[in-house]
Amino acid sequence: MACMIPETLLDFDPQAREDLVFNALKTGLDDNYLVFHSCPVNQTGRDGTFYEKEVDFVVYHRAKGILCLEVKNGAGISYYGGVWRYSSGQPMPHGGPFKQAQLERITVCNLLATRGEEAAVLRGDERFRDIGRRCKVVWGVWFHGMARAALDRVAFPPEAPRDRVLSIEDLEPSRVQAAVDALFSVDLPNGLRTRLDDADNRWILDEVLAPRIPGLCPSKRVRVDFDEIVYRQLIREQMRVLDFLDGQHSAVINGMAGTGKTFVAIERTRRCAARGERTLYLCFNTALRDYLKADFGNVHRALAGKVDFKTLDDFVAAYAGVLPGDFLKRPKEERLDLQTARYAKAVQRLRAEPSQFPYTQVIVDEGQDCAIAYIEQSGIMDALKETVTAKKNKTGNDSSFFMFYDAFQLVSFRSDDLAELPRVIRESDCKLTLYKNCRNTHSIANAAARGILGGDREPEMAAGALPGLKPDVVFLEPGMKSEDYAAAVGRRLKDLREGYASDDIVVLSCSPYGEGHSRLEKKLSAKGAGVRTFNQAYRFSTYRKFKGLDAPVVVLVDVDKSAFVGAQGSMPFYEGASRARQRLVVFASMDDADCAEVVRAYSGESSPAPVDRAKAKFAELFHLVAGSPAE
Repeated sequence: MACMIPETLLDFDPQAREDLVFNALKTGLDDNYLVFHSCPVNQTGRDGTFYEKEVDFVVYHRAKGILCLEVKNGAGISYYGGVWRYSSGQPMPHGGPFKQAQLERITVCNLLATRGEEAAVLRGDERFRDIGRRCKVVWGVWFHGMARAALDRVAFPPEAPRDRVLSIEDLEPSRVQAAVDALFSVDLPNGLRTRLDDADNRWILDEVLAPRIPGLCPSKRVRVDFDEIVYRQLIREQMRVLDFLDGQHSAVINGMAGTGKTFVAIERTRRCAARGERTLYLCFNTALRDYLKADFGNVHRALAGKVDFKTLDDFVAAYAGVLPGDFLKRPKEERLDLQTARYAKAVQRLRAEPSQFPYTQVIVDEGQDCAIAYIEQSGIMDALKETVTAKKNKTGNDSSFFMFYDAFQLVSFRSDDLAELPRVIRESDCKLTLYKNCRNTHSIANAAARGILGGDREPEMAAGALPGLKPDVVFLEPGMKSEDYAAAVGRRLKDLREGYASDDIVVLSCSPYGEGHSRLEKKLSAKGAGVRTFNQAYRFSTYRKFKGLDAPVVVLVDVDKSAFVGAQGSMPFYEGASRARQRLVVFASMDDADCAEVVRAYSGESSPAPVDRAKAKFAELFHLVAGSPAE
């Protein structure tokens, strides 16, 4: 499936039916193609006048080049009297689609040359001065409402070659890629061929196709979607680890938040399912389970029946029964005894009936949570590993047990839980660590990990990671009324909507007391099973319940000094902030004294920071920009 920018179709003229071409390109091309829809082409003419035009579709392929595609609908398009005409007989504007497409190609070529010259003059980087000689730029026209037989009856003028035209038949998913590749393969007069390396590829994307300065200039919404594509490309680089892991009976993979553990785990799941293997995917978070199950089913429908997504408690319930309805209301000691007995019973049945275990692959996400005392002491992970790796695999592949975990999140456990990694991790023969962050912008990764890494250490970033904007911190007085607090958050969310849709934004509570203890509680409402919203528009969750998930924009609320210097150290802030991919806003209910306490704990300074500068020092320490609620 092609990477579409934007991911969903922008507004378009219903008569033009560009949605047909959009969907054909999306489903008919593989993920090596990047497709921009409705791209403005900004240029300055010889007379110094600034012109803005629009390309229906721009298709980019690193090995093939850039294709400008002009789209026209209608079953009776014709050419006579020197003019291209719609089915109604009305003349097409701008000299017709062929002239438009050729001018768009020239504009892109000029942009390549101009950007290359700017790089040479302004940055002293000569390598892109001749980028136009290494990137082929071609054009095509798609009459997607006309059959090929009908087009053959149209008298084409000399400047409109038939080999640059696609028809209604090319909308068929099985034909799209061959049709587009045929346009890419057209020979240019100078014999130019596309020859781009990694640096060329990144430069064309960042400076020409999706720049932050005029050129091919997507809207804010398109810019958001382009950034999402960048993240996915970085994540695919992480998946190379799976080639190394092929053939392993068991392996444990460590990585900080943002290093792509879940994406690697899902790709491992897909590969196993594609081989016909029954796969059990275990996690601890019901929201993560539901998201992964739905997303995997939508993207890999033919494989969904081979994979069971379960929480660990789901799995235990199948062997030892479900928890009683009043479980959470029972005393702590009783709850612990009940869980201990359930897990022990599940392990006993699993070991006694290994032939009844239907899976040849087990994948465990967020494996550090297995260090919770009653889970570790039950030995359930050891039993799962032993059962599946001993399983005879009829596919000819090795049955295996893979666990993904974040060692830094161990400190988030309560004092009565174990403080070391689970035994199945400690004793694994195959251990691997993902070091490079491929999800967050550099700015968000730095802020989230500041209290975890300590000193001046920064997380390693995948090559090509976006720098991003520094996260905002909004200081609010700890004693502020809840209604005023909610109003301040609402104003900032309204401001964020200028560049993001409400579905892009998630509000996360950092309250250490969990659900039901947010300052926003009176403004929360239910939206479906287990889903809550703030102001009936924005998803709301807690930093623990949202673990393993992420969003383009995260707004952290209920942040006080306990998110940095409480019983869990800076884990609440780390877990919450690292969920943001592109933008992070932090609402800190902290006064000068609170900020001074946090600064003393993390700065390493022996003398206290001046209280009157404590907020500024706190913001600097955690790589945040201090701001105020939108008015």
